Order: sequence, then C-alpha cells, then structure tokens
Amino acid sequence: MIIVLEGLEGVGKTTLGLALAEATSSLYVKTPPAEFNPVRGAIAKAENRFANFYFYLSSIYTIQKTISPFKLSKDRHAVVDRYIYSTIAYHADGEDFNPPPFPVGSILSADLTVHIVCSDANREARVNNRGHHIFERVNSNEKAILTYFARQCDMEHKNDVTLEESTKSLAERIITRFTK
Repeated sequence: MIIVLEGLEGVGKTTLGLALAEATSSLYVKTPPAEFNPVRGAIAKAENRFANFYFYLSSIYTIQKTISPFKLSKDRHAVVDRYIYSTIAYHADGEDFNPPPFPVGSILSADLTVHIVCSDANREARVNNRGHHIFERVNSNEKAILTYFARQCDMEHKNDVTLEESTKSLAERIITRFTK
C-alpha cells in the first residue's frame, strides 16, 4: 500500500512519517529526495511557478520505481512524505490549483492520502525550532492550500499529541480503514 502524507510546513509530516514507517515496518520515502537538494535552492530562488512545478513533479517521477512494488499490497507499505497534491498546491503558492500540463496517468496513485494538521501554536513552535529555512513558503495562501488538501485527501489526522500517541492513532485508523 502507498500511504501519502500531505500538509503544510511544520505540521509534523516527516517526523510522523518516519515514526509510522518504523512502527509498521514500512519504507519511508521523502519527496524531493535528498539528491535533489543541490538544485532545490536554485529552483526556489528562480521564483518561477513552472520551474517549481516541474522540479517537484520530477521528484515524484524519480520515486515511481521505488514505490511501485507497494501499490495495492496488503503486507508491504511505503509511507511517502509529500506527493502530487503538495506539488500542485505549492506550484503557484496556493493561488492556482490548475497545474501545468503533465500526463496525470503516468504517476502512481496513492492507496491512501492523509492530510496532516495541527494547531497553529504547535506548527509555529515546530517551524521556529527548525530555524530559518530557504524553502519556507512565506507568501503562500495557506487557507486555500488547507481547503485544497481537505478536498483531495482521503482522511485528516490531527497531530497535536505526543509522537507515540499520534503514530499509534494514525496506524490504527489506517488498519481500520483497510480491514472494513
């Protein structure tokens, strides 16, 4: 099964994704992968929505071979930190949710997409603990992005408790959803 975690910066996608993957003996995959980091800064500085979109889309294409064995598998899982909905939402800072052209059917669909949310106070604390980050999306229309994620994702998970509690709760919800 391919489980995708989507959400705003600082909601705990990476921390929760790593913990969920470990707790369920799943593969954890982050987009863009680390090998994209040397180019990421130049793309961000270009402030070009098409460059942003195709850069992040290329990172999704890059992981297709890695995650394809997990598609619809009942016993093997991949937890993906950001996927196509983030790419679409952020390409124009939440001002336009119609992406530039790409062959939609050419990327694997997730078996489950989870919108991770948390309180503004927790999110602010997490972002502040990170320090300044060149890729923060300070000009994004976060209200529109939240609405977009809520419409696109299969479920929402509130990440305001301890990591252990949040991981256990999300794992239980996923199991319940797929054993009905």
